[in-house]
Amino acid sequence: MTRVAVIGMTLIVLAFAGCIDNREIESLKSENASLSDKIASLNKRVKAVEGACLQLNARFESRDQTATGSRPARDEIEWGVSKPDLNARLTRVTFSQRMVDMTMSQVMAKLGKPDNVSDESGIQQWIYNKLELAKESGGVEQSPALIVFKHGSVLRAELSGKVSSSSEPKASESDSAVVQTDQ
Repeated sequence: MTRVAVIGMTLIVLAFAGCIDNREIESLKSENASLSDKIASLNKRVKAVEGACLQLNARFESRDQTATGSRPARDEIEWGVSKPDLNARLTRVTFSQRMVDMTMSQVMAKLGKPDNVSDESGIQQWIYNKLELAKESGGVEQSPALIVFKHGSVLRAELSGKVSSSSEPKASESDSAVVQTDQ
């Protein structure tokens, strides 16, 4: 082969290589344009969601402002009785009613770490061996407590002389405070 033929073949190979790279570049450019369109669409959605959230917050604020005006809010008075102070110490009477529907983190903040935890088929039970409660007559008493969680919130809260790990209350525990909710 002559030099001219070798140089010509080299130029042809380089030209084909350049075409292939050029095709890949064009493909990447079209993918980039498509992704840019998707990003713009998602940004529009995010702005729409932010706008909706701002509208909801404005509604809640206006409702709160009207509620603090001349009449009490709906959730402040229930059945003609004011809500109890949620920061007050728990008593035997108030324990079950105030614990039901609390989340695990709320219970942990209110009562501290449980002494024993068990988890059976999606139902978690927390046992407190010596939970401190305020006496109605003043002072403090200690009582065992069982708190049953389902789907992350308190299904049942129970005080008794002896805490059982079963999910159903026993008939012999007539002095215990039991509240159940259907979820």
